[in-house]
Amino acid sequence: MKLPDRIEKRSHKECKGWFFWKTCTDHVDVKIFHDVAHIESYICQANDGGRGIGLAEMGYLFGGFYGKNMTNNFTGAMTCPDQFNKHNLFDIVVCLGRDYWDRRFSELGGFFSCQTKKEDASCPTGFDQHLVTTVEGCDVYVCLETNVSMRLKLPLIKRPPFERDPFAVINGTENMEAGFVNETSQLNKSE
Repeated sequence: MKLPDRIEKRSHKECKGWFFWKTCTDHVDVKIFHDVAHIESYICQANDGGRGIGLAEMGYLFGGFYGKNMTNNFTGAMTCPDQFNKHNLFDIVVCLGRDYWDRRFSELGGFFSCQTKKEDASCPTGFDQHLVTTVEGCDVYVCLETNVSMRLKLPLIKRPPFERDPFAVINGTENMEAGFVNETSQLNKSE
């Protein structure tokens, strides 16, 4: 992922000569850093190996996420549910908790992105992937239990402003004149 350029400016003064013959020059050194980051995230979960470890001792529950111009679908606000902790992930806040008695929330199966190795870029058995965010063209997914009806809303698609194309409505059997007058399209029937 390419990060925004960092610009570092340093200024200093160089002087030559003595007293009345002294001349000074201001210098500004500019360095531009082009940073790139490869971010990997991991989640560690206990493998009970058939010993019957209680739910409270394993993994996390997913309490939704929120970010700029996006509310948490579980709370309807830019907050986490009670008993859930905030964790920053790129440009969003992910809510994770361990209160397994509250079954309104899904067990977390992990995260993966376009930077994840192919063999690891999938959800464990019993989990489905859900798009959380896209960072610099790289999709980030969360894995949530399959049997949980997710209340994740897809982000709204913002359409660009469209203009009617006057040339698209011309009937091939009619004679039409089309053009622009004062930056406004004009369509007239010619005889």
